[in-house]
Amino acid sequence: MSDAAQSDAPGSRGVRGTAKRALAPLERRIEIAVTRAVETTIRREIAELQAALRADIATLVELTYELEHLAGRIDTALRALAPVSADDDA
Repeated sequence: MSDAAQSDAPGSRGVRGTAKRALAPLERRIEIAVTRAVETTIRREIAELQAALRADIATLVELTYELEHLAGRIDTALRALAPVSADDDA
């Protein structure tokens, strides 16, 4: 009997069905394990991105403060250099 004829035999369909039913719980456990691993990886990556974002925001706040401070110093220096107008003396 050829392999093709054996695979179409009624008994082989029953064996395949039994094998599928036996493997179903294992497949489900594998799906759950893979899903949990993916979720864990995604949560870790999100936490790392949040930390990096917080650090970037803190840096932007510091830079904004420094720029405001510099702007004030520049404004003060420009006022000191500005010529006094005749109207200001009166």
